[in-house]
Amino acid sequence: MSIFQRLIKFYSSASAIGNTKTPLENFSTECLAGVLKSDENLLRDFVQYFEIETNSTNLEAETQVYYKLGDGDFIDLEISADRDSFGNSTGSRKNFIDLEISGSDFCCFIEIKVNSKEGENQLSRYAKILKKKADLAPHLKPYLIYCTKWQEGEVVHPIKPILWNDIAKFLGQPKFSKSDLIQHFLKFLNQQGMSHNMNFSPKDLEFMGVFQDNLKRMNKYIDNRIVPILGKNCKRRDLEKSVNDSHCYAIKNQILKDVPSAVIGAGFDLTNQKLTISFWVSKKDYLNFDDHLNKISGLKKGKADEDCGNFWTYSDANGASFGYGKHIALFMEFDDMEKEIRKWFEENWGKLKLDMKNTWPEYEWDETLFKAN
Repeated sequence: MSIFQRLIKFYSSASAIGNTKTPLENFSTECLAGVLKSDENLLRDFVQYFEIETNSTNLEAETQVYYKLGDGDFIDLEISADRDSFGNSTGSRKNFIDLEISGSDFCCFIEIKVNSKEGENQLSRYAKILKKKADLAPHLKPYLIYCTKWQEGEVVHPIKPILWNDIAKFLGQPKFSKSDLIQHFLKFLNQQGMSHNMNFSPKDLEFMGVFQDNLKRMNKYIDNRIVPILGKNCKRRDLEKSVNDSHCYAIKNQILKDVPSAVIGAGFDLTNQKLTISFWVSKKDYLNFDDHLNKISGLKKGKADEDCGNFWTYSDANGASFGYGKHIALFMEFDDMEKEIRKWFEENWGKLKLDMKNTWPEYEWDETLFKAN
C-alpha cells in the first residue's frame, strides 16, 4: 500500500467520526502539488510537458488560491458563501483555484476533478480571472488546464483538457523511476482508478471481439433460461451496468410490498467466475437494519455443511445481501453443462425463497413469489 493510500485511509477514518465526506479531489490536489514542489526540476519538467511556454527561472506552485470576481477587479479573500441562507445569490462567487503554477512570464490555473463535474460556469469564471490578470500584467501569458478522470465532452479554447492519466504518464517516465515519492504517488493514482493504460495491442482488440460474443451468449442465456425461472417482474440488467461492475444479471423486483430496493439477482459473476443468485435490500428501507444483519448472520450459521461453501453474505454502507454461488469450472465435467447450470439455478432459487420466507415471515412478500412458476 502506498504512503498516499495510507494517508487517505487514515483521513477517511478521521472524517467518518465527524460524518464528513472525504474530499478526494482536495487530497489528490495537495498530493500532486507536494510532489511537484519537492523538486524544482520536476516542476519545470511538468510545465514543459504540458506545453506551458516560459523563460522564468523561478517557478511557484500554490493550492487553493482564492479570488473574488464581482463588478470590479478581483481581490484575494477568504472563502465567502455563494448564496445566503435563503438560497439567493450574494452577487459574488467564490473562486478558489485548485492549483496555480506561475512564473515571471506566465500564470497557469489547474482545475482538478476526480469524481465530480464542473461547477456552475466554473471554468468560464476562471477564464475571466485569468484574462483580468493578463490585462493588468500584459507580460503574463495565461493558461487554464482542466484535469479530469475522464473527458467530459467538448472543452473549448482557451481551456486545455488533460486527464489524470496524462499526469500519470508524465510521472511514469523512466527518469523519475528512482524517486520513491513519485512511485508512491503513481501507486496511489492506480489504486484510486485515476491512471489507465490507454495503449492497445492486437490481442486487446481480439479479446474485445471474443468478449462481445460471450456477452451476447450470456445475455441470451439469461433471457431464455434465468428470467423464466424467476418469473414475473424480472428482466435482464442494462448492458452498460453489467459491463461496469462485471455482473451479468437478471433482476427481479417488486418482491416486497412498499420496498422498491428489495431485489433478486441471478446470473454470472464475471470477476469471480461464478454462477450466483441472491437477495438484496437497501439499508434506507429499514429502521432496525442491525436486526436485519443479525438475521442474515444467523441464517449463515444454520446452513448445512453442504451449503456452507456455496452460501455467502455481504453488507456495506448501502445495504446487505445473501445468496448462493458456484464456480463455473465445477460444471465442466458434465456432458450437458447447460442443463446442469439451469438445474443449479432452479434448485438454488428454491433454497433462496425458503431462506427469505423462513427468516423474515413478518415481511409482506409478493403473494406469487412462493408459488410454482
